[in-house]
Amino acid sequence: MRQAKKAEKKEEKPKPKPFSCPFVPHKEEPDIEGAVTIEYCPTCGLPPDFCQFGPSWEKCKPWCMEKYPQYYPELSGVSLEDAKKTAEALEDKSKEKLLPGGKKKKEATPQITIKKLSRGGRKCVTTVTGLEGFGVKLDAAAKLFKKKFACGSAVVKGDNGQPDYIEIQGDFEEEVIDVVQSEHKDIDRKKFTVAEGGTKKKGKR
Repeated sequence: MRQAKKAEKKEEKPKPKPFSCPFVPHKEEPDIEGAVTIEYCPTCGLPPDFCQFGPSWEKCKPWCMEKYPQYYPELSGVSLEDAKKTAEALEDKSKEKLLPGGKKKKEATPQITIKKLSRGGRKCVTTVTGLEGFGVKLDAAAKLFKKKFACGSAVVKGDNGQPDYIEIQGDFEEEVIDVVQSEHKDIDRKKFTVAEGGTKKKGKR
């Protein structure tokens, strides 16, 4: 049994050596006549003969095989189509958001949040956030609310990277849901959330 394993090891072909250039002293090199133009890999940003030492060799491999096969003679028998498929699979995998343990992170589903904010005294405003996640244009929706409720309604820019939202003058929490569903019947009522209100910031338009 051991002899058979040893025989199998002897039959294995040695791995091809990576591309290398023979050492030539700089004094023996020809005089420099001009700048050398080097094309860098569009994937890793390294020169093509250094891609194999970069962080994404499998993604760079198809480009190297097509553009600079002289640097990688050991890949002469490798299928270019297979290399492209491997690179595409790795690219798709890198786009996936993973949680600790390798579990895939579920993308957040769009949600419409309705909130009533007091403005001092008995006055209040109703804010609507998340309509754009369902393909609803905020400007058009603000005009619709203004017409339906006969009150002021405008699009307000969100603070610190927060999404823009619609602000309606008055208390229309439940009415907003009915209006949106009447115009966009594909939006499920479960996608609406009426959040706990608060106080409207002064000076916010």
